[in-house]
Amino acid sequence: MANKNKGLIVVGGVGVALGLAWLLTRSAEAAPPLPECEIDADCPAGYECRNGVCTPIVLPPECYTDADCPAGYECIGGVCVPIVVPPPECYTDADCPAGYECIGGVCVPIVVPPPPPIGGYIDGRVYESGVGGLEGVHIVANDMQSDMSWEVWSDADGDYLIDDLPVPADGSLYLQISYNKDGYTSASITTTLNATHTHRTKNVALSPIGGDGGNGGGEPIAYRDITGLVHGLAFQSADEVGPTVPVADAEVTLIFPERRITTTGRDGIYTFNAVPLYRHREMVMVKATAEGYQIGTVGDLIETSSPEVVELRPIYMKVEVGGIHWV
Repeated sequence: MANKNKGLIVVGGVGVALGLAWLLTRSAEAAPPLPECEIDADCPAGYECRNGVCTPIVLPPECYTDADCPAGYECIGGVCVPIVVPPPECYTDADCPAGYECIGGVCVPIVVPPPPPIGGYIDGRVYESGVGGLEGVHIVANDMQSDMSWEVWSDADGDYLIDDLPVPADGSLYLQISYNKDGYTSASITTTLNATHTHRTKNVALSPIGGDGGNGGGEPIAYRDITGLVHGLAFQSADEVGPTVPVADAEVTLIFPERRITTTGRDGIYTFNAVPLYRHREMVMVKATAEGYQIGTVGDLIETSSPEVVELRPIYMKVEVGGIHWV
């Protein structure tokens, strides 16, 4: 019996030992790993403790736009960095090349304002041959290079004065002057004022319409009692007799007998409808301007017995090289 119990104890002892070993192995397999950290202090620099694991510290960007940064800084890659300002191009005018000046740290061309205009004037007398001065003649001076104009009337002796004309100190003032009086033919002249010649005297004769004027006698014809269509062509060519190239979209100004503005078509043709005219003769003048061309002008004394169509000589326009071209 004793041997039998001893055997059982031995057997039982082996069973107990095996059971304990199995339990220890299962316990080791099922036990969770020990945490790497419990607080941030357990982690190296730049790491923090998250759920027992040291992970890199991820910081939000310092900025998203320049507005998030203080004055003098800009946002680059989420970080505010000092703005690097390049040194100014200049500090004084001496730092700039000739013809330039220093403004706000930058060399800019020196702008020299044009000299003020010089006051010029035109005077003279309007008269009827064999009779004397004509009173009440309407005199209009048109600047050929702008829309400025001046008007006066002749006095009892036929004398007139157009003063305070803005003559450029370094250029010329080109004028077209018309003379008109009811019952008389009109007249038109061109003249130039400049720094050397600020004064011109222009005496002009007008002839009465009627009697020997061409309407078969009787009373003078009323002031511009008929109308006509005025048209012409603006063109460019190598010379004034060579093949022509129409100038499209040119601005054409009817200067006389009344002021109007139109533009040329693709064919270079311009038209003014219902222009008031004297019945027998009328001075008609136009000018044309276009980018890249000199100003072109033309004026004709037109016989207006049949004024349905008044066709002017073509306006010849030269490629712009400065100045004005007179036809």
